[in-house]
Amino acid sequence: MGLNEVTIGISPPRFAIEPARSHVHPAWLSRTGTLGEMLEPDDAVADG
Repeated sequence: MGLNEVTIGISPPRFAIEPARSHVHPAWLSRTGTLGEMLEPDDAVADG
């Protein structure tokens, strides 16, 4: 789970960020949106 565009240097599109912003914990969004961190499904659930 994550925004894999970040890892290759592309800004995530708005249509990907907006649903993520409303459904996931802000810390998780920061890690995936800024650092490109990908989480396994169990880790994503545990991290909110």
